[in-house]
Order: sequence, then structure tokens, then C-alpha cells
Amino acid sequence: MRRMPVTEGLRAACTLPRIDRGTAFAATIPEFPGKSPEEWARAVFEGAPAPVRVFLRAAWRCGLGVHLGPFPSAEFVLGNEIVRTGDGSVTLEMRGPLLAAQNVVAVAGSTLEWATFLDFRGVAGRVLWSLAEPVHHRLLPALARRAAS
Repeated sequence: MRRMPVTEGLRAACTLPRIDRGTAFAATIPEFPGKSPEEWARAVFEGAPAPVRVFLRAAWRCGLGVHLGPFPSAEFVLGNEIVRTGDGSVTLEMRGPLLAAQNVVAVAGSTLEWATFLDFRGVAGRVLWSLAEPVHHRLLPALARRAAS
């Protein structure tokens, strides 16, 4: 996956009332499996090795202070609530007292796009994300590559 600018289509799939930060990645997958955006989200997060899944849930809950839903669940992806399913995209959300985050996963042809949007609730949320963001930028592409193989 490579970094890309946040597109209007990805931004339109985000339902946060305010976007303080947004980053996006894209991958062109030559032999693109016919997965829906939700199936891709599940493959990336829930298809990760068990220690990575435990790390993600702990980092989200304890590090970012967000509330997570049950896992496994049809309405949640590794604890992230499915808040919107649209044409070629799915929007996952987690909220806490310091920030709200949404991951928008979109599929168009042989391209997978993944954007993360954040709504900070004060300085503490911004500081926490500044610490988590480098990990996010390394881990998300690695998990997506794994899901594509």
C-alpha cells in the first residue's frame, strides 16, 4: 500500500461531524479477489494473527481510550462498529472521550483504498494520535498486504 491524498469519495463516506486529521492509503492488487469492502476490512483486522489482534484491541482501548464492541460480531469488525455501508465502501467507527475515529474502506476495480479520519476532543486526543499514527502508518499497509496474499 502507498500513501495517497484523501479523495472526496473517501471523505464523503466519513460520517464524523468534524474531521481534524485524515490519512489514506491505496493498493492496486493485480489478481484482485472479489471481496466487498467489509470483507476487506475483516480480512485486514480480523484476519491478522491473534497476537496482532490482541495488540490492536489493547492499543485502541488502553492507548486511545476508545470503546469497542464485541468480537466476533456481524455488526462490528474487531470491535469497530459498522456505521455505514455504501456503494463500494464501508465505514467503521470507534469512539472514546478523547477522540472518534473512522476507517473508510473502499473498493474500485482492482484498487483497495483505506482512509482513517479523526475527530479530536481536545489536546489529549491529538497528542495520543500523534504517538499512535506512526504505528498506524506501518501496521495498516502490512496487514493489508497480508490480507491480499
